[in-house]
Amino acid sequence: MANRISQLRKSMNLSQVDLAKQMGVGQSTISNWESEKTTIDSESLTKLSKLLIASAGYILGIEDGPYNGLSEKQYRSMCEEKHDEAEADALINEYERSESALEDESFNDYRSQCIYEEWQDAGNPGYIESFEIGLMCESLSKEERERLLQVAKLMFPDAVYLTKD
Repeated sequence: MANRISQLRKSMNLSQVDLAKQMGVGQSTISNWESEKTTIDSESLTKLSKLLIASAGYILGIEDGPYNGLSEKQYRSMCEEKHDEAEADALINEYERSESALEDESFNDYRSQCIYEEWQDAGNPGYIESFEIGLMCESLSKEERERLLQVAKLMFPDAVYLTKD
């Protein structure tokens, strides 16, 4: 079993750390399976067989064959599924990169423009900064708004405070 897990992992260009992340276990668990210090449970074996595109019997050393203990049809199907997962992962990674890119200046400019337009639509009530703070406060719970008001009163005791609730 040990040689098979290591062999399959390496054939897929995965490190023990990479495989561990995909399995949801620690790297030491993979190392222990590969060195036969511990045995793999059936749930992990099923997941491992899907990740490494091999039958459970092949991983355990019970089966042999040109397709890692699978029929050619099963092997091709699992390879195609794995390819689709890789494509999905790539799309998700691209999306996450684009999401983090939105946090740059262009996003801040866009956000400022939206707040300005909303402020104008409201009839320019007071300073735009106060309006923006009001928008932020709308997402707070009543308790959070009350706490914020208490802090503001401590910081600015001479100010006049108007509240809706």
